[in-house]
Amino acid sequence: MSEGLVTIAVAGDGAEADSIVRTLAAAGIGARLEGTDGGMPHDGPCRVLVASELVAAARVVRRELDRRGIVRRIRESHVLHPASD
Repeated sequence: MSEGLVTIAVAGDGAEADSIVRTLAAAGIGARLEGTDGGMPHDGPCRVLVASELVAAARVVRRELDRRGIVRRIRESHVLHPASD
């Protein structure tokens, strides 16, 4: 990964996050989950992170999820997170 990870979506729960991650994966975009508190994801809201160079492609997928009503709420953060890989 280049510079870091970008939060592309905040999912309301693990099931919603899993749906986002699976849809991104189907489009060839790898993603990882992080709890909104910065730790491991749990039963509450969690962030879906993608590599900074994949943000544009992930936005296209996110708009499609919004259009189809699959995701209840999506917010985006432009804060870069250091890559842990």
